[in-house]
Amino acid sequence: GPDGQILPTDSTGKTVYPVRGPDGTPLPTDASGAVIGPDGEAIPTDSSGKPLSKDGSPLPTDNQGNYVLVPSDEDTTKTLPTDSEGSVIYPITNPDGTPLGTDASGAFVTQDGQLIEKNEDGKPIGPDGQVLPTDDAGNYIYPSIGPDGQALRTDSTGKTVYPVRGPDGTPLPTDASGAVIGPDGEPIPTDSSGKPLSKDGSPLPTDASGNYVFVPADEDASKTLPTDDEGNVIYPITRPDGTPLKTDSDGAFVTDDGQVVEKDDEGKPLGPDGSVLPTDDAGNYIYPVIGPDGQPLPTDSEGKAVYPVKGPDGTTLPTDASGATIGPDGEPIPTDASGKPLSKDGSPLPTDNNGNYVLVPINEDASKTLPTDSEGSVIYPITNPDGTPLGTDASGA
Repeated sequence: GPDGQILPTDSTGKTVYPVRGPDGTPLPTDASGAVIGPDGEAIPTDSSGKPLSKDGSPLPTDNQGNYVLVPSDEDTTKTLPTDSEGSVIYPITNPDGTPLGTDASGAFVTQDGQLIEKNEDGKPIGPDGQVLPTDDAGNYIYPSIGPDGQALRTDSTGKTVYPVRGPDGTPLPTDASGAVIGPDGEPIPTDSSGKPLSKDGSPLPTDASGNYVFVPADEDASKTLPTDDEGNVIYPITRPDGTPLKTDSDGAFVTDDGQVVEKDDEGKPLGPDGSVLPTDDAGNYIYPVIGPDGQPLPTDSEGKAVYPVKGPDGTTLPTDASGATIGPDGEPIPTDASGKPLSKDGSPLPTDNNGNYVLVPINEDASKTLPTDSEGSVIYPITNPDGTPLGTDASGA
């Protein structure tokens, strides 16, 4: 066997190869010597005794050469890929079940881009140096990391519990299920990933360290909002669709292109035109979306950004009274939740070299209507898996 010791044989004289479960522990054998899976059934083998998956393909092996059982009816050759050295790449997910990102070699990385370490058996380990826990499907679960660099807890449903501080800076308590309890004794609502929300559904603001801060609706914002190193209030800033702007390492809000949002003498955030930003009903400042020409985009009657769309002839399409862009057929062009225009099949509209969205009639040849690069080659639209368009460089690629 992999440990250099002679392997046992079953009652028929076939060699019994040890098999490890998804958590790395050796699986038991029955009275005849056959290895028993988590479902209580004997794991099938080939004529020499080597273990097989239910579809008849060989089980994968770890770095030490031990066979590893992959639960459920999944195809092991597809679900447990190997790296350039032949080591099994075990699947790793976030606590909510979404897969972690990978680097160019296919190795899993944390949300801040750090490679996940492995033990001698090739099993992924967490921030505490221990092998990660697994879910019912055999996926390893990497915890969400809090502002203090420690792994965050999960509630009774498996959602991450993000700590929330009260107006005085002390952490709010949690109930038996793990939910954070506000000063009114009620659980603070969260989104699907566990991030805390205010009662109007907007994200809670964060302090300079990245901790969420509960802001009572009837209190003065200057007393409850987070402050920077100099004691200046950090006012919450969102996009027109209500999603919060990102912050840098100092907690200052930055635009989508990484520029720190400027402030006036009172600490109020300023827009590209140098004026104090408008606020929504919850008191959040709204930073406009910037168009390809560098100017703020207008918003429609619902507050969504109105992205200009050019027709096949290059002219900008008109908008109706509500702000919606009207296509050549007289109908409003559909958009996603953030206002970005879509084609009738739900895919994003392509953009030209300047970043302007271009309407492509369904019945026209794409090679005539899609944008082209400096050499005249068609630039086909490319999106991320969630439908959002990839960025382009100065040449439109």
